[in-house]
Amino acid sequence: MRDEGERTVHALENLMSEADGARRAQIEPGAVGLADAQPLDTPRPPTALPFHTVVIGASAGGVEALMRFFDSTPAATGCAFIVVMHLPPDRESMLSALLARKTAMRVTQAQEDVRLQVDQVYVAPPGLYMELEGGRIRLHAIGRRGPRATGVDHCMGSVACDQGERAIGVVLTGLDSDGTIGIKAIKAEGGLTIA
Repeated sequence: MRDEGERTVHALENLMSEADGARRAQIEPGAVGLADAQPLDTPRPPTALPFHTVVIGASAGGVEALMRFFDSTPAATGCAFIVVMHLPPDRESMLSALLARKTAMRVTQAQEDVRLQVDQVYVAPPGLYMELEGGRIRLHAIGRRGPRATGVDHCMGSVACDQGERAIGVVLTGLDSDGTIGIKAIKAEGGLTIA
């Protein structure tokens, strides 16, 4: 039986293939679709990168699932990956180093104003919101945290607005509903989601 990471990679590949086919399909006049159906010809934002951007959200207990995911992901996917994980803001994260052991892709902790590159993994730093603007990383202090974490929603929503149909959202492990709004934002822009 495939483990969770391999299943997620396989599902991601299937969704990307299905989306490409759906965009080429024709809709009959007067056809009615589901409320959450993806538009067929979503115009890309002018800032959209020429490749997909995958945002992966995980709870603090999701390190193992992330490691399996990247261990099962080919090095040449044609996508950029952003990892957002709930980590204590006052501690240094070792997540980049751990993920780098599982993939041939370049893995770095995200830094301000870096333009996303294909086949690279960017890990959101603890205590900061990560956004995408014009294909470049923007980092903002989280400040006073409310009753629940929202870093995944924040990042996914930003990537959805910036990349449109080229945004992909993956929620790997329980996040106390963080990621729910981000997944909806990506769907609304015609992107792909796995939750």
